[in-house]
Amino acid sequence: MDSPEVGKYVVIRKRPAVVRDVKTFSDGQSARLMHTVEVDYLDGLENPDHDRIVWEREIRPQLLPALDLPDIMAPGLTLDDPGRFHAFLDALNWTSNCVAEWDGKELRYSTVPLLSPWYSSVQVEDYQLLPVLQAMTMPRVNMLLADDVGLGKTIEAGLIMQELIRQRRIRRMLIVCPASLQIQWQDEMKEKFNLDFTIVDSDEVYRVQRELGVDANPWLEHPRVIASMDYLKQGDILRRFMHASSAMRPKDSAMLPWDLLVVDEAHNFSPAWLRDESDRCTMLRTLAPNFEHRLFLTATPHNGYTLSFTGLLELLDPVRFLQKTSLEEEDIKQLSLVMVRRMKEELNEGRDPPRFSQREVKAIPIRMTEVEDRLYRELRVYHDQVKKEFRAKRELVICEFIFTMLRKRLLSSSYAFARTWWNHVDGFDLEGFDLDQAYESKKRAEAVVPEDDERDRREEDAARHGAAWMRSKYPRLKGSIDRVSKALEDMGWTREAARSDLSRMKRYPQDAKFEALRSWIDDNLMANGMLRKDERVIVFTEYKDTLDYLVERLKGMNMTEPQVQLLFGGASAEQRRLVKDEFNEPTSQLRILLATDAASEGLNLQTSCRYVIHHELPWSPTRLEQRNGRVDRHGQYRDVSIFHYVSDQWEDLQFLDFVARKAHTVRTDLGSMGRVLDEAVVDFFSGRMGKEELQERLDQADKGRQDREDLRHRAPLGPEMLSRAVSDYYGTKALLNLDEGRMARLLYEAVRMDGGAISLQDGEARFQVVPPTWEKLVRSSLLLAKENNAQPKMVFDPSRLEENAGGILQFRPRRDVRLITLSHPLMARATSSFRRRLWMPFEESGLSRFTVEGAELPQGLDKMVLISYTILARNRLGERFREGMAHVALGKGAEGWHVLADTKDNSRIVGTSVSNLSTVMKDIRRDWGSIRALAEMERFALATSLHEVLERELSSEWERSRSELSRLYRHRKESLRLDRSKFLKKLQEELLRAEERAKQLTFSDDLNEERRRHYEEIKAKYNEANWEAERANIESMVARLEAEEKRMMEKVLPLRHSLGDDGVLMQVAAVRVLVREGS
Repeated sequence: MDSPEVGKYVVIRKRPAVVRDVKTFSDGQSARLMHTVEVDYLDGLENPDHDRIVWEREIRPQLLPALDLPDIMAPGLTLDDPGRFHAFLDALNWTSNCVAEWDGKELRYSTVPLLSPWYSSVQVEDYQLLPVLQAMTMPRVNMLLADDVGLGKTIEAGLIMQELIRQRRIRRMLIVCPASLQIQWQDEMKEKFNLDFTIVDSDEVYRVQRELGVDANPWLEHPRVIASMDYLKQGDILRRFMHASSAMRPKDSAMLPWDLLVVDEAHNFSPAWLRDESDRCTMLRTLAPNFEHRLFLTATPHNGYTLSFTGLLELLDPVRFLQKTSLEEEDIKQLSLVMVRRMKEELNEGRDPPRFSQREVKAIPIRMTEVEDRLYRELRVYHDQVKKEFRAKRELVICEFIFTMLRKRLLSSSYAFARTWWNHVDGFDLEGFDLDQAYESKKRAEAVVPEDDERDRREEDAARHGAAWMRSKYPRLKGSIDRVSKALEDMGWTREAARSDLSRMKRYPQDAKFEALRSWIDDNLMANGMLRKDERVIVFTEYKDTLDYLVERLKGMNMTEPQVQLLFGGASAEQRRLVKDEFNEPTSQLRILLATDAASEGLNLQTSCRYVIHHELPWSPTRLEQRNGRVDRHGQYRDVSIFHYVSDQWEDLQFLDFVARKAHTVRTDLGSMGRVLDEAVVDFFSGRMGKEELQERLDQADKGRQDREDLRHRAPLGPEMLSRAVSDYYGTKALLNLDEGRMARLLYEAVRMDGGAISLQDGEARFQVVPPTWEKLVRSSLLLAKENNAQPKMVFDPSRLEENAGGILQFRPRRDVRLITLSHPLMARATSSFRRRLWMPFEESGLSRFTVEGAELPQGLDKMVLISYTILARNRLGERFREGMAHVALGKGAEGWHVLADTKDNSRIVGTSVSNLSTVMKDIRRDWGSIRALAEMERFALATSLHEVLERELSSEWERSRSELSRLYRHRKESLRLDRSKFLKKLQEELLRAEERAKQLTFSDDLNEERRRHYEEIKAKYNEANWEAERANIESMVARLEAEEKRMMEKVLPLRHSLGDDGVLMQVAAVRVLVREGS
């Protein structure tokens, strides 16, 4: 068996491939020489797109000869139908990242500027292309995507992924996000970019180990992974990840084991102080060095403290940034390169109508019944009395927790309050609970759990155990407790009623909020006694108890499934998907979605809904914004209305109304101002402040804000940048001949070649006959399983799914129409089918790669021969950095065959059928010797010129990258190696300024004292006595920087920016003969 060589073409496992590396070893048993071969597959399919195999152990591996001009002298040669021939060329073109044309003297060489939009199933906005353009200018893509909520950061990240896949051939990717967003990320990547990601969690680990053995490591099994931040931070999980990463990187390898790290909700990883890190932050700092590129996503990158912000930037790119309390000139320069931040208001400027909808916050006034108001007042009295009985700090912490829980539940619904209250009352009968046990119960209740029912149970336990601890004070508290209980009983929520099945209640207690909700539904969702088809609403609540209560109350209005659906923590991933799809589908019957925060996080629900009602306002403005962001986001074409309840009888509702309105006015600065509002809500419900004090606090906080100045330094956004993005988009379209007609033709021809049939009419397509080998793919990627495998129409341009909404064209996906782009599985299959046929003999492929057409030829020409070549160029890292097409045009005039000097657009000449085909073929066969000789000579000249062009391209990029990285490494090491006295003085000044700013933002005595002590502890770490330890730490950081600098400057960049030993590989792809029409 012949052994392969680097650069040779082979067939492995029925797939064409090119050899990128060969290593020889001896079989231990037979002493026979064997070959470990690394190959890159050439058919465009992924999973895998590369392999490492032992050549001698493969079943029928083949060495392929170089592709030559078709043998037109062969008696059995059949010309390709022109439509099929052009579909074949399109399949090769559309998987290219460069195009070249040779005119005999000069090479016209173009790189494809922007591929990712054509590999996405969305209507990409111009502003979403800017991060992609910025990313592709960076040697290492480290970017902070900090756009406003709802602008499409996930889409921007997906576009960057696709561009890196298409242009730099990255493979291994990890997405780290909150657990509640894992399904959302998996769905978005699959639906919008056809990228398959595996969620690695305890279930997946169990599956992998069950199938592959207990030693199997899931981080080694999947090239694209999603994991939750709290799963990865677990010690044993992080160790397994690091072990897998180490195993993936051979000793002395230039490359890191992973290509791209995406961190969503990245603000969760910001370090609070120098060396003061959460488990999440420590985890990210540990795993990030395994990744070549990093993308951080967050709408709130700055929490008001530059120290935390720069800490996050250091996690993103430790070469560009160092954690500090103020930005210096160099930091500002680097920040403008890595941070992309746009607000909706900015993108709306100068647009009529505006690009994004407006948001309005409205309060629904309610009048509490006498018994509801009495319940509220009696609970306040009970709260005040408890505060008098318990004065010690730890005791007050427990008391405040209990009453925070009770008041929040009362503000949600009287039912949710009653469920907890009666547990609280029962607790006074328990014995033997001390303060430590009450604290433990509090910790359990505060722990984040995904199931809402479990959370409710833990809060009921905490209310009961807290009362058990308070038991010694019961005689003095009894009167207040009895009055609260009496109000509940008068309302109708007896102990028995609160614990019974809600569906069996004959009469519900008075509820002013629900009556207001009933009126709102009548006014906004009803028309002529029927639910309107064009309106929906999401009703948010924090508690599953309230959710259950609202379900039963709506049943009393004859509103049940399918008009009403639920989303709550603990619902399955499939249930979340189903409800999301139903709610976004304009034709579904779902009108009212009742949802808790735990279930709704990360869901995009803007397609058919513009109304949100907060059945109770969350005490966190950030959570409030998360709720509102479910509908107020990219793709919303109507103005959004946000509703909450207010009453002049309850001070709590009035204050929360004030907070909600303030949160709305400062929502672009929620990273910093949201923290002030969060603290204010806690202080209000602890009795330490009111509305007037809150306004004063906001005013003072606004004066000393660090985030406003820091976030000003971002990547530029202007008309010229948007214009460039649009120009690159259409440049790609023109360069690759991308249009819906050609895309439809490619799918049509690929299906025909496999024995199927597709009907095409007015830009729409349908399968008439599905080829047997396509059935599984069609079923999984096209047919609607929930609708008896109904077949939607296929369209090939996003404009086919646009609707005019208020003067704005909006991309509106529909269930009965499927957008087929280059990334769609069907198009990927069609493209791959043609690419594979390039390497198959005619008897198997059905393609001769040769056709004849008539055309309007330039003056003086009788015939033209257009020869198309595939290009494959690899660097010394083995990366396929250029893969494309090259074209040479030969013409025949009075002086015989010659290379056409003006090659521009020759490959785009539109051909027609030829009537005298036998005569034309006779002439071509007669001239074939001359054509072949000329073609071979020009092919050599083309290859030589292309080699020179690519070397200049690599050299130029090497100089740019080397210069940029050298300066960055030099600056970072200098900044770390400050002398002792200068470093200490600078650090002490920075810490003092940080302390002063913290005091300006804090009015809570307890919080001030806590931060003062924290500051003193931090300062103590860096006094003169501890300088040696700090110096050792700095030297360690410098050593790590130098090691990384050596890897990049001595290995990665030189190897990445020099051609591989096999140079540029060129193969004849196709030959097209054009004859003068009528000749």
